Amino acid sequence: MLPFRKPAPSPAQMRERLFRSSVGSLHDWEKPDVREGVGPYEPEVFDSYDNARRQVVQEVRAKLDAMPDTELQTLTDRQSEGHDSLRRSWEAFVDDSKQSLPQRPPWYAGGFNVRHHAADREHWARMPNFTIHELLCLSAGVEPTSFDQKVLEKNARGNPETYWSPMQFLLKRRELLNRKFLGYSVSGKVDGAGFSTWCSKVDFEADQEFLELLRRYHGLSDDGVRGGIARHPAKTPQQREIDKIAQLFTAMAIELYGFDRFADRSPTPREITNLAASMGISVHEDTVRKYLGIGAKFIPKDWKPE
Repeated sequence: MLPFRKPAPSPAQMRERLFRSSVGSLHDWEKPDVREGVGPYEPEVFDSYDNARRQVVQEVRAKLDAMPDTELQTLTDRQSEGHDSLRRSWEAFVDDSKQSLPQRPPWYAGGFNVRHHAADREHWARMPNFTIHELLCLSAGVEPTSFDQKVLEKNARGNPETYWSPMQFLLKRRELLNRKFLGYSVSGKVDGAGFSTWCSKVDFEADQEFLELLRRYHGLSDDGVRGGIARHPAKTPQQREIDKIAQLFTAMAIELYGFDRFADRSPTPREITNLAASMGISVHEDTVRKYLGIGAKFIPKDWKPE
């Protein structure tokens, strides 16, 4: 009995395989279904990429359709004479076709209200408290895992003019939330009632469904002015020790670096992180800023350096 041999692919099958390997995901890519929501709404930003993508797909398809079967056989059979030169010529054609293709916009480029990245509001609203990163995303109606916190931290140090407008919008909100809530609690958690109260007080644009669920499950807080920091039991000896270290840290920052606790954007955190880096110690500016904020709370408001 003769061994089974898989039949050779037909010219149509060879064309389809070569087409798929040449255009890759360009063939199946679709514009995100963006709906109006919190933040910028610019669904048209995907049009130029989509038009260029379609053009590449059409050019590659047309070239393959016009290719003789004999040439196609040589192109797909590595053992055929002339395969290498024909393969280089084909790859050069595909590369040239893709030259006009702009960079693919990220999913959020047209706005945050994209179905595949929508927050599970019911799930999150039942949480007793939140990190600032979680509130940053949830207040825009986005699942927190849709944005990498480290990427946002890196972007915050870059040039905002080079980012898509939704990213600029997100980074501004991140700074606002950090200034409001960062450094008020060792735990770094914000309670739902305090956050919803603060949103109402300062007209902070936030996903209405998420806010309404927060108010349903947590009610409104009367301590929104204080910052809505999650309440915790009496401080442990370890927490009290952290407070003391933060106070000493802040005192040294004032004395040695001229740290101004009332400045909107003090250069001191960066100077301290640079000093640490010179010693081989890695620490983020936000961490320095957090503990300076903790220590500064214990300094009388009317105190002034001599």
